[in-house]
Amino acid sequence: MIMSRRARSAGAQLAGVSGLAIVYRPNAALDRHASGRDQGGSLFQQDRGQFNIHTRELKLLEAADQSTLMHEASHWYLDTLFKIDGNEFVTKQLDEVINGHGTKRDEVFDGDGNLTSKGVELQEAFAETFESYLQTGKAPIPRLQQVFDRFREWLTALYKALDPRERSNLTPEIKDVFDRMMAFEPGGTERLDLEAMRNPQSV
Repeated sequence: MIMSRRARSAGAQLAGVSGLAIVYRPNAALDRHASGRDQGGSLFQQDRGQFNIHTRELKLLEAADQSTLMHEASHWYLDTLFKIDGNEFVTKQLDEVINGHGTKRDEVFDGDGNLTSKGVELQEAFAETFESYLQTGKAPIPRLQQVFDRFREWLTALYKALDPRERSNLTPEIKDVFDRMMAFEPGGTERLDLEAMRNPQSV
């Protein structure tokens, strides 16, 4: 696996904060169909990683690289916003993402709670744009600058020869969504309910 020890440590920290199940499975196969998602609700980044919106499990696979954890974690974040939507702050974040993509809320999920094809496109565009956001190296708060410097270094090297992120669209509005996501402070005036994010099914 290409994932560094430091990246694996970051995954463990994310799991501790979010309640997200992060699984390292270098020999696991992708659970996918030709449509780009499986019937259980998985989103996948080629053969590098996978996130399932129903099991809330994030898999890092054999070809995982420095982008994989953040790409898949952004799927978790957006899916969690949908699951805990109900206050003004969360609704505002979702509206920015959905409107920026040109999608309607009722087009994201089908009647069984699975992502539609438009929902998958929304998720993948969000994840690719998040990678582009990290690659700018511009941290929303000073204490994150060293982390953003490292992401810029990693992602610039990773995509130097070929950048497949065709759906990335880092508008000022979406940048603001990511700024609030990365600068999140529990108990702030614009805040997310951390416990709700750990256990969205109980909301």
